[in-house]
Amino acid sequence: MDRETVLGKNLFVYFYVCLDVLKKGWKEGCRILIGFDGCFLNGACKGELLVAVGRNGNNQMFPIVWAVVDKETKHSWSFFINYLKEDLQLGTGQGLTVMVFKHELLPNVEVRMCARHIWSNWSKRWKGEEKRKQFWRYSKATFEVKYSDELLKISRLGNEINDDLLHYPHVSWVRTFFQEHSKCDVIENNMCETFNSWILSCRHKSIITMLEEIRRKLMTRIVDMVKFADTWICDIVPMARLILEENKDKSRACKVFWNADVGFEIGEG
Repeated sequence: MDRETVLGKNLFVYFYVCLDVLKKGWKEGCRILIGFDGCFLNGACKGELLVAVGRNGNNQMFPIVWAVVDKETKHSWSFFINYLKEDLQLGTGQGLTVMVFKHELLPNVEVRMCARHIWSNWSKRWKGEEKRKQFWRYSKATFEVKYSDELLKISRLGNEINDDLLHYPHVSWVRTFFQEHSKCDVIENNMCETFNSWILSCRHKSIITMLEEIRRKLMTRIVDMVKFADTWICDIVPMARLILEENKDKSRACKVFWNADVGFEIGEG
């Protein structure tokens, strides 16, 4: 808690919350990726709630920490990230991926921008269903040849369309250029938005009541996740199993070509 004195009275300015079980859970079972966001409080006490949300091994929402602040400013984000950095032992951020901005307290992180926010801005000028589809094909390209091919297709949809798109650094939101340490290829910051919606009813309450309701909701969610994990039939998480099964089906159609020595070429069926 950060306080200041006004007319001889102690008033809290910021209120930071980090539950030990969530801290340990992120360190031991989550992807090395954190999304940041803020949302408004709608109760009698106005302000904002800053949140840091991760993804568990099954790519589901995993709230980590949150803080009540008067408003989003450089100072309030510095307060928030400084405590987060200490609790999670992040150092300079080396080996960490964050969405959607870089902070001076974590200078060595990989930064990803939210592709949906980019689309929202870019589409104000470039409207149309074909442009929308091509935008997402481009953002989801996973290797450079595919990236170049999709960029060429976009360029054919309008003059200066590429210039407007490349205004946003492609290394921050196109999968081709993502680093591999996070083991996560998400291009949207939707987990933070999901969390903000999940606690919508809490945000109408007074500060202490709101924080207590968020704590209880998370306690219940942890129990639900434990019960869900007990239903798994193997150690591979369901989302990963689904991807493996899809890739197995695709691989069955592949053709193998022998080079008459010790090498083989694999091609699509």
